[in-house]
Amino acid sequence: CSGKGRCHFEKKTSGVQVDACFVNEFTCLARCICEEGFVGSGCSETRSAMQSKQQTRSQLISSINDTLKNEDSSTDSLTAQIALIMDLGSNPSELTEESCAVLQHIIGSVLEAAADTEIAIETRFAGRPRQLRPRVCGGGGHHHGQLV
Repeated sequence: CSGKGRCHFEKKTSGVQVDACFVNEFTCLARCICEEGFVGSGCSETRSAMQSKQQTRSQLISSINDTLKNEDSSTDSLTAQIALIMDLGSNPSELTEESCAVLQHIIGSVLEAAADTEIAIETRFAGRPRQLRPRVCGGGGHHHGQLV
């Protein structure tokens, strides 16, 4: 936790705290609980630095949302849009609730356009569309190490 927090271990299914998680133990979740003033999955960001990153990512998502309204639904365009969505959602701690909602709207629009044009997204992305919806969006209230 970058020396700025403490590690917290819990069972994924029950949320019960445990003493440790082992590498091959897939039912265990390790997360950082950050000291005051630090955020992020590894407590490596100051609150102000994270707020700046969140603001930048929100502006990008908003701009992209406006731009995509005018995009066509060709295979190449949708493929590029999906890659962009995956990149924008790749660091959940940099998403605010609002930018997450906009990103989910974009995802829905892109997937709907792909379905309307019968583009086989599953084949082009080897099953990755399930990963498009950022898991932090409304995800169970566990925001340790994240700015909410």
